Amino acid sequence: MVNELTADDPFVTLTFGLTRGWWQFTDPQHRLPGSPLLDIARWRRLAAMHGFGDLTVVDPGPGGDEAQRQAVLVLPAAAAPASGRTPPGDLRAALRRHVRAVVTDFLRVPVEAIGDDDTFAAKGVDSLGSIALVRSLEAGFGPLPKTILFEYPTPRALADHLLDRDSDRCQALVGGAPAVITVPRSPMPRLEQPAEGDAVAIVGIAGSFPGSPDVETFWQHLAAGRCLVTEVPAERFDWRAVDGDPRREPHTTNSHWGGFLPSVDRFDAEFFGISPVEAALMDPQQRLFLQAAWHAIEDAGHAPARLRGSRTGVFVGVSGFDYHELLTTADRHEDAHAPSGVSHAVLANRLSYLLDLRGPSEPVDTACSSALVAVHRAVRAMAAGDCDGAVVGGANLLLTRELFVAFGQAGFLSPDGRCFAFDDRANGYVRAEGVAAMFLRPLSRAVADGDPVYGVIRASATNHGGRTQSLTVPNPHAQTALVVDAYRRAGVDPRTVSYIETHGTGTALGDPIEVEALKRAFTELGAGPADQPWCGLGSVKSNVGHLEAAAGMAGLFKVLLSLRHDLLPATVELHRTNPMVELAGSPFTLVDRPRAWTVQDGQPRRAGVSSFGFGGANAHVLVEEHRMDPVPVPDQEVVLPLSARTPGQLHDLATRLAAFLAAETGAAPAEVAWTLQAGRDPMAHRAAVVGRTVADLVAGLRQFLDGDPSPRVWSGLPGTESAGDTATAPPETGDPADWARRWVAGDDTLPWARLYPTPPRRCHLPGYPFAADRHWVSARETQGEAATAPFAAGAEAGGPEPDWLAVLTELGHGDRSVDEVEQMWAMSEVAP
Repeated sequence: MVNELTADDPFVTLTFGLTRGWWQFTDPQHRLPGSPLLDIARWRRLAAMHGFGDLTVVDPGPGGDEAQRQAVLVLPAAAAPASGRTPPGDLRAALRRHVRAVVTDFLRVPVEAIGDDDTFAAKGVDSLGSIALVRSLEAGFGPLPKTILFEYPTPRALADHLLDRDSDRCQALVGGAPAVITVPRSPMPRLEQPAEGDAVAIVGIAGSFPGSPDVETFWQHLAAGRCLVTEVPAERFDWRAVDGDPRREPHTTNSHWGGFLPSVDRFDAEFFGISPVEAALMDPQQRLFLQAAWHAIEDAGHAPARLRGSRTGVFVGVSGFDYHELLTTADRHEDAHAPSGVSHAVLANRLSYLLDLRGPSEPVDTACSSALVAVHRAVRAMAAGDCDGAVVGGANLLLTRELFVAFGQAGFLSPDGRCFAFDDRANGYVRAEGVAAMFLRPLSRAVADGDPVYGVIRASATNHGGRTQSLTVPNPHAQTALVVDAYRRAGVDPRTVSYIETHGTGTALGDPIEVEALKRAFTELGAGPADQPWCGLGSVKSNVGHLEAAAGMAGLFKVLLSLRHDLLPATVELHRTNPMVELAGSPFTLVDRPRAWTVQDGQPRRAGVSSFGFGGANAHVLVEEHRMDPVPVPDQEVVLPLSARTPGQLHDLATRLAAFLAAETGAAPAEVAWTLQAGRDPMAHRAAVVGRTVADLVAGLRQFLDGDPSPRVWSGLPGTESAGDTATAPPETGDPADWARRWVAGDDTLPWARLYPTPPRRCHLPGYPFAADRHWVSARETQGEAATAPFAAGAEAGGPEPDWLAVLTELGHGDRSVDEVEQMWAMSEVAP
């Protein structure tokens, strides 16, 4: 019981303030401003903080606690048990009261203002406030992770965790003598090794990334440690019109930076049989994905046409609708091709339609984790037998300013134009673009067919963070469970995982939360703490920005290319580690400089890739290198068959192939020849080169390009005099010159496998050189409007018959698509 002054008073201060002892207090944060006194609310908070029971005011006067200038206070202490230890139940309750008291003291609110199950965020603790509050908690509990309030977002959850973490300290803090609590160690669950056939092989990849029109250029930039972020290009939008301080000005953003693709308006519509009118109304995310998917299949050494009718699935991560905004601005959003042109479903379905693929065909939108969730769905679909292979990818383009402004207003974006992953300058992310695709096949089939394998997906997992402090706040427990689930499913010891490509967006709290989740996951899997780190952490977002829906592709491609080149590129812009990223004693180290990626103890190299959606959907994929046994390669003369739709594209294809072979890539002539023979679709304009060595083949390609006559080079258009006659019988000899002549003459049935004792392996080669024709929406013109409508006057059922000569002319000029004309013909009265 105490009798105390509970309000500041000038007379009291003048009377006692002249004594030295009046000012000896060292905790002004707990006291009335400019005074050592406590009001009743502060007495209540401190009593709860130090384990006393509910404070009682004896004979309070009128007006409540705030009106009392002096009070007699009774602070009952909880009775200690005979053992001197607080029972566990009472200790937990006392610890929760203590936590609530620290929080309410920090917030300067009455202790009853927060309950055991109220979230800190709901009571006003934001990201910066959480760090300061953790420092207040550290006065009693010792050093704590600065992300702990995101992991345990209520007083109950936090108190229970702190008690489990260090029961002795908690006993000493609020419960008297320390208690001894023995926690039995849980045995490690048995890791089941899946059958080899269950694994999924990544056999082909293709795509475009910021500053990188192709995968090889992307790798060169990563290996050189370049940052590819630039200002928003003028052709996208004028960023100056929305530049400002989003904290003070509506409709402004503080970020005018991004990672951008070159030539997003270019597309080979004719190659895919799409009219210019329809192509202009197609979201470029659709167009670029079609080309990336075609290249990914070719990169695997397979001919896209040979997938017709197969149970091949398509799974694509996509989220943005920027092109729809452009269609609306141009008043073209009601055109017949607009709905299919901007539909995310059609982005996946159009590829299935054009290639006649019969497996599942699905878009995936889980925001930033979309592409990696698409990988997970493809892997699961293949395991379930829903498809025999899959094209998987992601697409993200930044064409308008709206989301730049909205994300700026939300505080997501970095005003510096950099993703400072794991760095103490971390202040938000940078938006970026990317379109990429992979071709997946069961590992057993890939090995049997001699496919080149970039890597093997051993396991994948997805989950959601559930209810957190707010919709966009990550749940580290869910991130931990995600990794544990994936590695247990794979039967993989985490000690054999030597790299993790993190989500790593470069936010001050997001990066530390992810690291803490990984530390707990490895500990739960029996691989932590550690004396020496063995697993590197990196983030490709430091190079290219955050590709949002396509982010998982950038991270996964980085890992696959790192395996191929035996090098882990550096996470750039990493100079001073974020102090909240605590790696001491953990298995992890930051890859802040390029490192050779070597094999440890004969184990295959393994890496994890993470993506987290801002709505809480998480994904993790575990990748492993595939070591191929050496096989003999035939040493013989070979035929390189080339073809394209136009003479110019045939010339481009030969140029790319010559440069590829001259670069000493290590590809054997027989492997190159077999890949072109079995893994490319035959087209109209053709050439063939015969040679035994790489030098022979490069010389022959250059002779073709220069137009020099050569007995080892043939070219022409089937059916023309230059191409020669097509033989009807299969060649009876193995003379490569005979096979080359037949190919150029138009023989598409050549049994190429007969040229080899055993067909060689396939290899990665340059893909088809698509035409770079511009297709972009423009405002409707009054003249010629009927020509762009889906049906001209008289085309509808029951109306006058169309002018078919005019319709065919429009078809020839590209003003109508084949689908439109077929539909008109079906509705026509003259149709049979």
